[in-house]
Amino acid sequence: MHIDRVELFAYTLPLATPFRAKDRTHRERRGMLVRLIDAGGCEAYGEAAPFPGLRAEALQDAAAQLADVLPALRGRAIPADLPALAGGFDRWLGTELLPSVRFGIESAALGLIAASARKPLRAILAPDAPALVPINALFDGFEPDLPARAAALCASGYRAFKLKAGIRTAACDIAGATELRGALGSGPLIRIDAKCAWGLPEAVAIGRALAPLGIDYIEEPLADRRDLAAFHAATGIATALDENLAACLADGPVPPRGVRAFVIKPDIVGGLEAAAALCRRARACGAAPVISATFLSGVGLRVLAEFAAALAPPGVPMGLGTSAWLAEDLFAVPVVGGHIDLASLPPETRIEDASRLLRVEIRR
Repeated sequence: MHIDRVELFAYTLPLATPFRAKDRTHRERRGMLVRLIDAGGCEAYGEAAPFPGLRAEALQDAAAQLADVLPALRGRAIPADLPALAGGFDRWLGTELLPSVRFGIESAALGLIAASARKPLRAILAPDAPALVPINALFDGFEPDLPARAAALCASGYRAFKLKAGIRTAACDIAGATELRGALGSGPLIRIDAKCAWGLPEAVAIGRALAPLGIDYIEEPLADRRDLAAFHAATGIATALDENLAACLADGPVPPRGVRAFVIKPDIVGGLEAAAALCRRARACGAAPVISATFLSGVGLRVLAEFAAALAPPGVPMGLGTSAWLAEDLFAVPVVGGHIDLASLPPETRIEDASRLLRVEIRR
């Protein structure tokens, strides 16, 4: 299969609710879409959308790199070994692309392989991949109606809930988690995301207060990753790695004691191939890979859900419950009973309203 045409688009989508990250409040989501088309008319999209405040990469840098590298893909053959996610993309694309650019091109290339085979993406990655992907609901901790919303989502079928922490006072974080557990009852999972906000003494005090609530894990509780094992020893609460994932894995062959999950964002860690390697590493360490989204549009979210279906353990809720934060979207990814329902989607991703896209000219 050869790439016949390449296209690049920009988009801006309003957020339904402002989102706080790194002391900034965001009210819209901006990004880029790559479209690859083969000679037979099959097409596929990939998304490159660095989120401000979550990493150093800037959207303008990703857009410039895409405009530079995409013309070189025109006329190139797509290697047949790419779906193995075992080094084929490194050989095809090199290793110098920005993480979001790599994710966008990988997504489009794999999507084109799937479209030409008339299969969903998950099927070319793992033939027996399930079509239902459980996800966690996401709360930023500032919602005054959090208990009522959480109870309604629980009644609809959600079984995992993630609460942002570390932005307000410790007392507010503890109260929010306590209200959430009261609204949910004892069964559903509660995950806390502290974004490396706490020193060890504060984290231990908060962890001991939260321990009776039956927390699934606290994601990145500590400013210093070297204290993770001590935190687990003092509180008994499991942790998850996100911002410190690469650093912890560079520290040694196994993560600190108490790490239950690797939170893996493919568009941040360097693409789907890099994310697949982290999924394999997680399983080898006895941790669960939790595929997570950085408020991508439905185009990127579908790719992540297909990837999670193929690579993540069945039944583990993924961090893909972000679509409700968008007031408008490019492609609807249905959530039914706390699961993304991939079987209900059309074989190919089609943009529902092309007027939301701005074509970006790239050299011929």
